[in-house]
Amino acid sequence: MHILFITSTLDPKSGWGTYSRNTVKGFLERGHRVSILTHQQSENPMTVEAAVLPAPLHVLTSYLSLLRSSWVIAKAVRRHHPDVIHVLIEPYVIAMPLARFLVALPPWVMNLHGTYSVFPFVRRHSRLLMDLACRQAAAFLACSRYTWNKTLDAATQYASKEAVRSLKERTHLFRFGINAPIQAESETSEKNSRTILFVGEVKPRKGVKELVLACVEYAKESSVPLHLAIVGNTTEQSPYMKELRTLVETQGLQNIVTFYGQTSEEKLSELFRKSDLFMMLSKTDGIYFEGFGLVFLEANAHGIPVIGSRDSGCAEAIDEGKSGYVVDAFDQKMIVERMHWVLDEKRIDRAECRRWAEFHSISKQVDQIEMCYRSVLPTSSAKVSQKFSPR
Repeated sequence: MHILFITSTLDPKSGWGTYSRNTVKGFLERGHRVSILTHQQSENPMTVEAAVLPAPLHVLTSYLSLLRSSWVIAKAVRRHHPDVIHVLIEPYVIAMPLARFLVALPPWVMNLHGTYSVFPFVRRHSRLLMDLACRQAAAFLACSRYTWNKTLDAATQYASKEAVRSLKERTHLFRFGINAPIQAESETSEKNSRTILFVGEVKPRKGVKELVLACVEYAKESSVPLHLAIVGNTTEQSPYMKELRTLVETQGLQNIVTFYGQTSEEKLSELFRKSDLFMMLSKTDGIYFEGFGLVFLEANAHGIPVIGSRDSGCAEAIDEGKSGYVVDAFDQKMIVERMHWVLDEKRIDRAECRRWAEFHSISKQVDQIEMCYRSVLPTSSAKVSQKFSPR
């Protein structure tokens, strides 16, 4: 099978990049032929990448970028003659109806990850094209039921009945896969302190402020020294970052909270090895939400228990009571209690965390996506991937 993948990058420095890289890697290992259109060339390419697409968010805001994307996709189809096109990240899907005017497209599949599954419906600039894309797509791959429900709600409000029906009838559930190799022994067992790790973009939706406040309350009840490591892109001049800095200073947490910014893979691996707990208290803010939370599985792969929020796709990335706990991001008492369960009472077995991560293998992810492809190809086998109902 020849697949044309469309994404922004294969660099594993973001959720989009990690998922895209894992998907391409999995299909290459199966012996499939792949062609790749990206916006940004990856630092360690696995195969030939054509870094010719505009930035994904520009496609949603600029007609010129939208037209260029359509032309680039049509050109790639003429050149490579793929059996199926897989649009790995949502912003590029609105270029597909325009590309269809330029060339006959093979069956194409679009992913539903999170916020940007909803965003094109809400913006008038992209609403009609998103409606057309949903009507024309051969299938949809949703990373969580939460994401699928949010997308369907937006389509019901803003799109045509045909688009809504397409989403209902053609959506397939899949689970993110990760590399979960045998990890080196944790460096936490002999420590006389506790390290909590956050990895993600530092912004309000990720619940970093709530995380800091939870650590303040936990520290009041514990005699064991605590360290909070915050890893991810920071915009120092943003109001939110200034608010966090002020919070750290007023609470006297300068020796407890460390903002690392974006780190190397080696440094991140070191922080994972030293951590006792991973936390991300993502919040849903209108159309902005966490679709799944691949980073929870990455933490589990290192044997680290996790705590994530209920009102998001994060809940589907956590095996409650085994790989970690799901909490209300605004219920500080509940959050601190779960922190005690993990850090002091050791209720979560690190081996269970690793087993949960190993269950979400790249191979299983590719199995699910392959079955979706076969269901839309003209020579489709009878076996198709399991679809699901929304509620």
